[in-house]
Amino acid sequence: MVRSVFSVVGSMFNKNTNASPIPYAGPANRAGFSNMFASNDNETYMRTMGSAGTVFQIVSLLASSTAAAEWRLYRKAKADGRVRYTTGDQGSDQRTEVLQHLALNVWNRPNPFYTGRRFREASQQHAELTGEQWWVIARDSRATFPTGMWLVRPDRMEPIPSAEKFIAGYVYTGPSGEKVPLEPNEVICTAYPNPLDPYRGLGPVQSVLVDLDAMRYGSEWNRNFFINGAQPGGVVEVPTNMNDDEFDQFSTRWRESHQGVSRAHRVAILEGGAKWVGTQMSVKDMDFSNLRDQSRDVIREAWGIHKAMLGNSDEVNRANAVTAEEVFSRWKIQPRLDLLRDTLNHQFLPLFGSTGENVEFDYINNSADDREADNAELTAKANAAAVLVQAGFDPEAVCEVVGLPDMPLLALPQPAPAPKQPDPAAAPTEDDFGNQAREIITIKALANAAAADHDPAAVDLSEMDAQHQQATDQLSAQYQQQITPDQRQQALDQIRQLVETEAIANLGNLIIDYELAKALILLAMLAFGKTAAKQAAKEAAQQGVTITAVAPSSVQLEGLAESTASLMASELATSAGREAARVAGGTATPSADVVVAHVEKFLQGLSTAGPAAHLGGALAAAANQARHGTFTAGPKCELIASEVRDSNTCPSCFEIDGHSFGYSDDPDAVAAASAAYPTSGYIGCEGGERCRGALIARYEVQAEPGNRGGDDLAVMLKKLVDVLEPSAPHVNGHHHEKARA
Repeated sequence: MVRSVFSVVGSMFNKNTNASPIPYAGPANRAGFSNMFASNDNETYMRTMGSAGTVFQIVSLLASSTAAAEWRLYRKAKADGRVRYTTGDQGSDQRTEVLQHLALNVWNRPNPFYTGRRFREASQQHAELTGEQWWVIARDSRATFPTGMWLVRPDRMEPIPSAEKFIAGYVYTGPSGEKVPLEPNEVICTAYPNPLDPYRGLGPVQSVLVDLDAMRYGSEWNRNFFINGAQPGGVVEVPTNMNDDEFDQFSTRWRESHQGVSRAHRVAILEGGAKWVGTQMSVKDMDFSNLRDQSRDVIREAWGIHKAMLGNSDEVNRANAVTAEEVFSRWKIQPRLDLLRDTLNHQFLPLFGSTGENVEFDYINNSADDREADNAELTAKANAAAVLVQAGFDPEAVCEVVGLPDMPLLALPQPAPAPKQPDPAAAPTEDDFGNQAREIITIKALANAAAADHDPAAVDLSEMDAQHQQATDQLSAQYQQQITPDQRQQALDQIRQLVETEAIANLGNLIIDYELAKALILLAMLAFGKTAAKQAAKEAAQQGVTITAVAPSSVQLEGLAESTASLMASELATSAGREAARVAGGTATPSADVVVAHVEKFLQGLSTAGPAAHLGGALAAAANQARHGTFTAGPKCELIASEVRDSNTCPSCFEIDGHSFGYSDDPDAVAAASAAYPTSGYIGCEGGERCRGALIARYEVQAEPGNRGGDDLAVMLKKLVDVLEPSAPHVNGHHHEKARA
């Protein structure tokens, strides 16, 4: 149904929430078209792209370069409970990327006939030629969220000024002259400011129309020069007046004999005393070559484009060509992307209601960078970080402050301390000898454990179990405090919107952002992976073997952290959507407030056991990867399955308990162990991620031939005593008794 322009404007006057403090239009313009748009030449400006090669090249270059930027949607960072915008170079960016959002879908695929890049390139062409780009918003049948965007020509759009609230609406003029009124929330306009007209934009073409005409007329003059016979024009003087028949006959014969390139330079024969008088300048006199060059320079100045960017090689070397590219990127492309970003964040996203809040668009600029400046900046940041860390500040906080990405800190090998030289003046005391005796006792205990046949069940995993339980409880508490409230609110906002618009069929398609949850889980997995690696090294030390703890990297754990966060968010969305559908799915649909209040109470009553199990499984997976890496990177050991940590042992775990996969120097054995314990627990466990099974390692300590057990210990102890005997101290003038086994 076609709406009246006046009805649209009249309905807009009912609400004066965006009233202007001063009038921008006279009272006569309140309900009609503005008089200031009577001379709209936007069509003329757009036609210049096809009439001047320099304009075509400049506009194409700017439009394609601007459209090439990659766009992403982020959830704004929060500090002290308040939303904080973080744009530009933030190093370890506080924002989290949003991968699924209706605004992203519309921006990347505005309509069935345009891709996102083609839409942006065509839109930027309008901006460069007219100073304006206009988008008309398409909505679904219920007129709720935008479902698409259409690009319209600037010459077909007319704003309707309002003396009270600046803008009352818009009118689109179709190809057949039909008028289509549009409300302010149906149109998005991005314009370069016009100092004389706040409702329209001003582009570079308007400033060089005279020079563009000079170029066009010069080209046409050259063209007509050849069409007219490649000879200058002139006047034929005759001594007497000719009647009409004589004049027509003379003109026809002259054109047939001399007009056109094929008839150029023919000898003309003039009768009756007529003579030729030349009146035009030659091509050389006109000097069109320099005229066209001057026009090109003026046009480039209007856009501020270096000739190197247009492919002109005159007086251009590599140095100034690279500089031209950097200047083009920094001063031409980035400001246009910044303007487009403002339009998306302040005009486009608000159209999506509550789902458009607390998120923002930003671009990844792939244009040329100043590598020397980047390297200098990186060096300055690294030096600042080193100073702050040496001063005692937390390394992760330092990275955030100076703008460096998060980097895992590795334990670097420390140089061995220089052996302490004995002081001849200091005589050994009785305590010194007692310390040596205690060292012998410690060595005896280690040797005893190494000499005896090792029982896999004898490996004490209780400490590891306690560490896992503590880490799980801590991560669950952090998740419930930092992640769950925001995710619940996301679900409630979408449920409210769907119930208000009677779109309850979409309650099964709730989308919950999980990027912050992924970061939290990944950090916890990295920390617990380090703990598990140290525990594995400790178990080896108890068997008399020294190995290096090998913690998993973020690359190894990121996929599992993301899948855990995604599945937990999906479960929450499914639970919320199912409960909302149950309440709102009747014949008498309750209000959105009632449905939201019920779902909110339902979500608050959900058990935390399920999320805790998921988080515990992720931590167990990090521990298993740490143990795998530590065992396989050390000396040869036997890889054995252990299920002693799992109090509820299922038949499958009971069967695998104590099974030997082989030795760590056998790739097949390592592969079999990794296949049986790929992530959290045994792959065949009926409890799934709740399994607490793990790999343990048994190391072989070689004893001297012919000696076993206690005999070997006696030999080792005697050797240690013999080593200590020469240095047995004198105490009060008497020899101390030798230590005996």
